[in-house]
Amino acid sequence: MINKIQLGQFFTTNTDYILSGFEDIVKNKNITDPFAGNGDLLKWANKHQACSITGFDIDATLASNNIQFNDSILYPKKYKFVLTNPPYLYQNKLSNNSLLKNSCHTDLYHLSLEAIMDSDAGIVIVPINFLSSQNAKYIRNIFLTKFSIIKVNYFTHQVFRDTSYNVMVFYYQKNIIPTTKMQVDFNIYPQQKKQKINLYKKYNYQVGGEFLQKIGSYKNQLNIKRLEQKDMQIGKHSIKIAINHLNKKTIFLTHKKIASMIKNNIILLKAIDTGSKTGQICTEDIRQHNVDALVSKKTSRNQIYLLLPKYVSIHEQEIMIKHFNRIIQQKRDEFFSLFMTNFRDNNRKRISFNFAYKLLNYIYLTEIKIKNDYKQHKLF
Repeated sequence: MINKIQLGQFFTTNTDYILSGFEDIVKNKNITDPFAGNGDLLKWANKHQACSITGFDIDATLASNNIQFNDSILYPKKYKFVLTNPPYLYQNKLSNNSLLKNSCHTDLYHLSLEAIMDSDAGIVIVPINFLSSQNAKYIRNIFLTKFSIIKVNYFTHQVFRDTSYNVMVFYYQKNIIPTTKMQVDFNIYPQQKKQKINLYKKYNYQVGGEFLQKIGSYKNQLNIKRLEQKDMQIGKHSIKIAINHLNKKTIFLTHKKIASMIKNNIILLKAIDTGSKTGQICTEDIRQHNVDALVSKKTSRNQIYLLLPKYVSIHEQEIMIKHFNRIIQQKRDEFFSLFMTNFRDNNRKRISFNFAYKLLNYIYLTEIKIKNDYKQHKLF
């Protein structure tokens, strides 16, 4: 017997909460759930005066009066109105990856969305990464070229007991005419916040796409890199370092060149949310931690100490730290942090080191170098 995790099934047991505000949308509709599971969504639709309810599921043991056996990914049908919580499981977690390996998709829910393309409208529960992840770009462009998202409930906390995915439920309609922009009403739970977010075709319908593409267009002209263990040469010059973690401090005797380079750099990058308000993605002055540098392993994905060229002064680095944190916080507020990819659970976010390097280059070129050039120009 294949278990529900292998199938990517996560049964929707708290439908009233998840579908809050969507009740009137299903009234008098002919509802179909292509991935019906145990039928919770169909029961909810019936309770809210759907005209008819029909379900399909790959698990034959779930067949009932309203649910028929069907593999809706391999054998999709035409639907008037879809209401579904499709299977989602990333490709590297699938015991059988045959469905994904011959497709352009990286998650089961991508295939599920492609399987409901022959529909007029619907309500779907999927991971929030559908609108925020670069990995979902392909299915996002396919789906949102044909449909517009009207309304979203986004949950920043765990709503399914058997998965830690942060999910959203969205209402979509088939476009009457092609659209290059859609303004989506977001309802954010449990914070009870409302936000309007624009999605643009030219930015692949990604939340914060304009900002992400703007920064992504910059090159790492400063050749920013991180300090790693392989960089630490033994010598006679004493420095205080942390090894892999800021709490693991020690005195290290290194080469004069390495000591000088470290004395000229102060930026510590934290690239993953820890889960607390004080542990969010940011840059900091390494000196606040009473060390000269953090030496990280190559596999580190969180805190790293950055090396910049000699011509970027300590004062300029202090300015870069302030601007980096201001921009990240501004975009968090504007997009409720949805421009960043989810990291594991509890609404934690992450940014890539490469993106952070590009953002620092953008800050240096637009906030520092241009002002320095202007000052030099005024001298003449």
